[in-house]
Amino acid sequence: MVNSEGLQSFGRMNPEFVKSVLMVWLVGLNEFIYGNDTSKALTEHQIESTSEALIEMPEFRNITIADLSLVFKKAYSGEFGELYGRIRPDVIMKWFVKYFDQRCNTAAGINQTKDLQTKQFLAHVPRQSAESESMRDGMKQALNYQQKQKEYSATEDRLDKAKQQLK
Repeated sequence: MVNSEGLQSFGRMNPEFVKSVLMVWLVGLNEFIYGNDTSKALTEHQIESTSEALIEMPEFRNITIADLSLVFKKAYSGEFGELYGRIRPDVIMKWFVKYFDQRCNTAAGINQTKDLQTKQFLAHVPRQSAESESMRDGMKQALNYQQKQKEYSATEDRLDKAKQQLK
């Protein structure tokens, strides 16, 4: 059974809960980068302020806990740039904007692919037929084509997930 809390967007959750989750991630980031050197690390006030600022961002309302985890994993791996020097709240906020843009572009690409598949499916549906038998055969062929397209999409999704795990 899938935990629906991980799929629910932050805009629908209790803001105090979201703030707490963010603060835990930011404290972990601080410890990862600076260890015991607190002179360069984000202060408690900066962590709290950054959490509050992120919650107020329009892009952040559609982010889920799974997305949050992915943003920080990408940050840890250096995908948003090197983690040296001093991490500032504005840099962290830019990570979320960049991630949200990537997420929207990916969703748009998926929607375009599905739209194209639907159009291809409909192109194989017979429009007129004198005999009902040929209509049934045409529908079977179109449904078979649609099933193959779903299998193809599922395979592509599995490949994409495997590629993500390899990163």
